[in-house]
Formats: sequence, structure tokens, C-alpha cells
Amino acid sequence: MTKAGLRERKKEATRQAIRAAAVALYRSRGPHEVTVDQICAKAGVSARTFFNYFDSKEAAVFSLALTPDGVRSGVAARPASERPLATLRAVFTERFTEASADPTFGERALMLREYPELWGRLAHVNKLVEEAALESIAARTGLAVDDLYVRLTVEAAFAANRAAFKCWYPGSDPDLVVLLNQAMDALDSGLEPPA
Repeated sequence: MTKAGLRERKKEATRQAIRAAAVALYRSRGPHEVTVDQICAKAGVSARTFFNYFDSKEAAVFSLALTPDGVRSGVAARPASERPLATLRAVFTERFTEASADPTFGERALMLREYPELWGRLAHVNKLVEEAALESIAARTGLAVDDLYVRLTVEAAFAANRAAFKCWYPGSDPDLVVLLNQAMDALDSGLEPPA
């Protein structure tokens, strides 16, 4: 095992401990009652360590399964001949399959049910991810970022993503990836009502 590999695993474990502590405290005390110091105490880290990973308590809670860099690299790795909506489906499916293995991801979904006012903050954080998707799909199609087709494709895919997440209840069937694919199937069918 290389030192770099061990160091990266330790960093990820620390990031995960901070994220888990933040989400647990948000759920138990409410978002407005939680401080960075409380998160640090629960995670067993110093404030300095906390701020090496996150710039605020909200950033710890809302760190995303989908990141701008993850979307860019995910889109770039897909076959050039693939339709843009299929590309975004594949990228979302891969990221959510990975994220679903993280218990904090499910806890965050429950937190958003308990405190729906937090959806606005998540939408703000997601904006950077959506912009990365717009840029990536524009580059893939050779169209401008503000082209109607590019915007419609990306915004429809993100709407399907949000709908799946809002219909998902952690620990129950169907799981998030199944719901995401059902939502994308509905888009592909032209939003025909189910039989």
C-alpha cells in the first residue's frame, strides 16, 4: 500500500466522519441549532481540520454525490455517439450507485424530508453541478450553452433527478437508482402517463 493511497483513504474517512456528524446533528437538533464546534466534537476533529475540508457547516451537510468535476469527467468518459440524455442518465446512475453505499446519503434524504426548507440550499449548491453539465453537453453537441436543446436536455435530466430523489425513501424499495431510471424512462417516452 502506498503512502499516497493510505493518505487519501484517511482524508476520505475524515471527510466522511465530518459529513456524518453534521447530518446527524442537523437531524437531531435542527439546522439552526447546530454549530461547527458541535460538528467537530461529534466527529472528533479540530476546527482547523474541519475547515480544511469544508468552508461551512452547510457545505459539510450538502457535499454532493454529483460534483462539477465528476459530471465533466463522467460526460467526457461516455461514448461520443451517445445521445446527451442517455449520457446524463449514465452519469447520474453511476454517481447515485456509489452514493447509495454511503449511509450519510440516506440520512441526508431523510433530513430533507424533515426540514423541507433546506431544499433551497441544496438547489443553490446543485447550481454549479448543473452549470458543469450544461458546459459538458454543449461541448459534446457543438451547440452553445444557452442553446434551447442544451438547456432543455440538462434541465429535464436534473428535474428527473430531483423527482427521483424526492420520491425515494432510504431503506425501502424501489431504491434511488431504480427511481432515477424510471424518471429518465418517462422522459424518453415523452412523459406518457403509465398504463
